[in-house]
Amino acid sequence: MSPPDMVGLAEKETYHKKLLDESKAMVEDGRGGDMLTQKIWDWYYLSANTYLNLNSRDYPVDIFNTYDPDKTSLLSEIKIPVFAFLGEKDNAVIIPQKEALEIIKRKAANAPIFDIDIIARAAHFYFGKEKEMADKIINWLGSI
Repeated sequence: MSPPDMVGLAEKETYHKKLLDESKAMVEDGRGGDMLTQKIWDWYYLSANTYLNLNSRDYPVDIFNTYDPDKTSLLSEIKIPVFAFLGEKDNAVIIPQKEALEIIKRKAANAPIFDIDIIARAAHFYFGKEKEMADKIINWLGSI
């Protein structure tokens, strides 16, 4: 899973407040489906609606919310085993990987099993680590 906290990640960006305000204004003007004027992470454009949905506190996607360890989350509704992991070199996290996974684990307190792992030397997209990641998942599935 990557990243664990879209809202927290967006809030780290210097342009976040500008895009959040722009998104809100566009939605109020009935232009929520229009693209914002700036790329996100210098990579892609989003519509105003999508930016609000992905990057606003208390919106449906604000599930992992590691920016506030004490905030409740839909994760508390999980009642099945979970295996959560991040790459050691993932640059799309707002706090250290192990700390983020521990917060997520606490928020998913109703999961009967919640195991975590960090994939050594893996970046955000796990390129070059696909086999190791698949092996970890297969091994975990065999252990539950």
